[in-house]
Amino acid sequence: MNKQRQYLLGIGCAVVLFLLVVLLGGKCSNKKVPVAPVDTMQLLLRQIQDCSRIYATEVNVHKIVTHNDNQQIHLKVLGKEFFKDIPLSKRKIAIPMDVTLKAYVDLSEFSASNVKRRGNKVEVTLPDPKIMLTHTKLNNENIVRKGNMFAPKFTDEELLSYAAQGRADVIKTIPDLNVLPMARVGAARTLIPIFEQLGYNAEDITITFRKEFTFNEIQRFVQTD
Repeated sequence: MNKQRQYLLGIGCAVVLFLLVVLLGGKCSNKKVPVAPVDTMQLLLRQIQDCSRIYATEVNVHKIVTHNDNQQIHLKVLGKEFFKDIPLSKRKIAIPMDVTLKAYVDLSEFSASNVKRRGNKVEVTLPDPKIMLTHTKLNNENIVRKGNMFAPKFTDEELLSYAAQGRADVIKTIPDLNVLPMARVGAARTLIPIFEQLGYNAEDITITFRKEFTFNEIQRFVQTD
């Protein structure tokens, strides 16, 4: 009798243990394991910073630099100084030249402060652009020189100074060349797909510079290669 009772008790314990395992196992299987949230901002910044420089636009400018002068003599009469043109010493020159400008945006220091999010809308303020004067070519074969009988030849040093004058004139025309608007569009073409990969719609993304730059500010952006 004792053996039968122990046998039944053992079966009962086994059944209870089985039920506990089933119940606890069911609860564990339905339990959601917490997943660490993805920091989309840090992911976005890493992808943008990896772009480094975005060479957004390139502009080729053809220009003809002209110069003319007369040779002069320095006279001093009764303590007064005079400059007098030397007859038949007038000379002229026209120098064709090509200048290449490249505008780029350096994203290596892009940070969260450059991004503003309002719901589904996102506004990206680009770092200030840079403009590189990468190439200057004088078309020596088509330089036109004219001079009278006593006009001296143009020296290599003078040609270099006229080329520098031509580059300075091209820099002055940058606001009229739409270089910065084209740089902004070029940067947008690179950045918008990155935002789209993170779930933003293209129509909700605005790419801007921090302001409309003055001519003096644009001059500070210019670098020579």
